[in-house]
Amino acid sequence: MDHFNYQQDLLFAEEVPLSKIAEQYGTPSYVYSRATLERHAKAYTESFNSMDGLVCFSVKALSNVAILKVLKQCGCGFDIVSGGELHRALLAGADPQKIIFSGVGKSKAEMAAGIKSNILSFNVESKSELMALEEVAKEMNAVAPVAIRFNPGVDAGGHEFTKTGRKSDKFGVSIDETMLLTAKCIQSKSLNIVGLTCHIGSQISELEKFSEAATQSLKLLLEVEKLGAELNFIDMGGGLGVTYVDEKTVQPYELIKCYEEIFRNRPERLIVEPGRSISANAGILLTKVEYKKNDFLITDAAMNDLLRPSFVSGST
Repeated sequence: MDHFNYQQDLLFAEEVPLSKIAEQYGTPSYVYSRATLERHAKAYTESFNSMDGLVCFSVKALSNVAILKVLKQCGCGFDIVSGGELHRALLAGADPQKIIFSGVGKSKAEMAAGIKSNILSFNVESKSELMALEEVAKEMNAVAPVAIRFNPGVDAGGHEFTKTGRKSDKFGVSIDETMLLTAKCIQSKSLNIVGLTCHIGSQISELEKFSEAATQSLKLLLEVEKLGAELNFIDMGGGLGVTYVDEKTVQPYELIKCYEEIFRNRPERLIVEPGRSISANAGILLTKVEYKKNDFLITDAAMNDLLRPSFVSGST
């Protein structure tokens, strides 16, 4: 784990022994390595070469405001899925023009908050959501920026429940419907189509699926242009896998290079939305053993503090 290491049988976070943190702050405590977060964020932000790039960290992966401030200082924007996450990103000092509002269930109140905050875009996932956004924008006498999330039909992801790019999944709309919604945005006085977006899943460890999705995105981009839309960005989402044990995965620079080759000579900004690949091994849960019961160690932390390992046998 980056920047967590043992020195003479004592576990350190960077140069700080965790035993001292436990003594000063108690347990259970979450301990994060700023150096790890910065290293992983810069692995993305410094990989863009031929395209104007924006890294929007997925706030759902780690929503601590102090952490968001660190990532903001690294040049990151934010991918949010709720009004609460919008509030956290703004508290962290985020530039609203670096905030993407994703998620299938945005309420009208959340839409209004995003419009009022002047965010970069709403990633719209259905016709009904687009109609609601238009209604809210019209009531506010404003124009809402829209990116249509399309479904590229790519089957990818580390687990059945984390695959989001297939036609059967609840996320995004079909390519045909993307064309219809784009036309709607062009005709509307309250909507402005600014981008296309897709996200095919989580914990993806091979470039092939990302490349397939990007190729589909380029084809759709060319078709949308024929309607007269002038897009500012193409958002390829997140999903890059991380190493838990000994898995092999793609590095951020390889992913960005892949995208830049496919979108070669395109004027749009390239947006990516990493989450786990920035935050997964940047922190630990520090806990203390209270009792020993047969072969079990009873600690002062539980499933309410760290849920995922409890279900590791059934998922990845």
